[in-house]
Amino acid sequence: MHAENQTPITLPLAPRGDRPVQLKSDSHFSGHMVVRSEGLIPQVVEVESHTEMNIGLVLAMRPDVVDVESQVMFGWREPQTGAQKRHFFDFRVSKRNGDRVAVMVKPGRKRFCANFLAQAREIADRVTADFADDVVLMTDRDICPIELHNATFLDSLKEVDPEADAAVRRAMRRIIGARRISDIVSEVGLRGRGFRAVGRLLRGRELVLSPPTRITSEAAVRRNVS
Repeated sequence: MHAENQTPITLPLAPRGDRPVQLKSDSHFSGHMVVRSEGLIPQVVEVESHTEMNIGLVLAMRPDVVDVESQVMFGWREPQTGAQKRHFFDFRVSKRNGDRVAVMVKPGRKRFCANFLAQAREIADRVTADFADDVVLMTDRDICPIELHNATFLDSLKEVDPEADAAVRRAMRRIIGARRISDIVSEVGLRGRGFRAVGRLLRGRELVLSPPTRITSEAAVRRNVS
């Protein structure tokens, strides 16, 4: 920890879901994580399964996602009976292009359950544009191990280190094309601090992996000129 780089601590906001999650259970995984969406105060997100936690982490770290909400209620009235119905989506993500996507998270076996798929399609058909532009089902089968590894690493970068970040920026300033992370770290001479600084610049989209791969010292990065 570098005392000279410490900044005031910002406590995360309480969960903003429309339904509380039972965090104490003898039958299944439950827990919470802190999501730091772009430009927003960190937010506590409660989850009801390990798959849900992994998917939430992956979604939050995707470069085209700017906000992640959890346990978002959608309500509708059945046209035939007039009955009021509701469904709580595990996540709703807001994307950089303005689209919002409602996400159902289920175990992989649900993809082969005809009854569940029929219910999911019925709910998706009721979703209106003022709630979401699209509805998707995600399971553990949709989690890419490389993407999960990278998301977990980038999410862990909570320490502020302006000196190391500035050193990495200088090392990449005149570089055309890609450069190995190990070469950058060797040049700046900060070892672990340099490696984490590369990660922070990846998270902030100043750098991008080239090509997309698992973040290790042998991975290559380039400046993001888009």
